[in-house]
Amino acid sequence: MNTAGGIASGDRLATSVAWERDAAATVCSSAAERLYRARPGEAAALVRTRLDIEEGAIAEWLPQETILFDGACLDRSLSVTLAEGASFLAVEALVFGRTARGETLRRGMLRDRIEIRRAGRLVHAEAIRLEGDIAGLLARPAVAAGAAAVATVLRAGPGGEAARDRLRRAFAGLSGAEAGASLREELTIGRIVARDGASLRCALLAALAALRQDRPVPRVWLC
Repeated sequence: MNTAGGIASGDRLATSVAWERDAAATVCSSAAERLYRARPGEAAALVRTRLDIEEGAIAEWLPQETILFDGACLDRSLSVTLAEGASFLAVEALVFGRTARGETLRRGMLRDRIEIRRAGRLVHAEAIRLEGDIAGLLARPAVAAGAAAVATVLRAGPGGEAARDRLRRAFAGLSGAEAGASLREELTIGRIVARDGASLRCALLAALAALRQDRPVPRVWLC
């Protein structure tokens, strides 16, 4: 999956992926996504993703991080529908500014939503909204305490307690990032805040290795 030159304000990108009964597939992006600066008055980029996973299917949604350039405007949502007996692993990661170049996301707009339904029942919903002085918002202790990158890891399926514990062990030795893992019903949730994109990438690789166990990390993540 590749959006080539990145996403600009006003772009509209809709992705729909379906896993049929007992299917198994991993969907990745070929590189980190880039969200370019929006000019004053331009509309936000719209990104909509829908995943439908049937009974017995094993689905992995593992795009690499999305990098928001200073002044970027993004309205993004991820909607997941799981049948009973389906398994799911997902990563959603954001880097605020081109941290490798010393850029900070000072101003912009971000609306980001995730919803997961199991057998028609809403089992998880979350939303982020940052507008205006994003650097100031991220500096607040209760928001990101100055972190420049964040990620959410989601896993649905049997063995939730063991998955949570493996994730916690993987997070224990992180450098440049803080992370935690929790379990609600059968949904394992990992949260990561990191000082920069490189530290976030290391934390995500550790998380994927812990949750995928005997399967290697997708090679595009190592390029």
